[in-house]
Amino acid sequence: MKNQTEIENIQELKKKVEEQKAMKIFITPAENGFNVAIDNENSKNMNPKEHELVSTIARGLVHQATSDPHSTFLMGLEGFKNDKEKKKELKKKQNNVIDFIDYLKKI
Repeated sequence: MKNQTEIENIQELKKKVEEQKAMKIFITPAENGFNVAIDNENSKNMNPKEHELVSTIARGLVHQATSDPHSTFLMGLEGFKNDKEKKKELKKKQNNVIDFIDYLKKI
């Protein structure tokens, strides 16, 4: 169960997204797989070039997901794997940081 702070953070994030120029892609589970929809409600403030770019990419993502769902799923797994590897790299870099205050306390 989410605590009040998490709920407030989610609501604030949703509000920021709604205020921005955006095109949303909704993916929902369905009986035989999933449903995909594009919501262009927040795209009305985009100029024509922005709208063309964003709507074309959104349509391409939907096309990829619906025409080859297995490959799209595998791409998602690959993305999660890459995210995990990047987090490990960041942790390694963070472990190399020397806290001089701790160092001075030991002297």
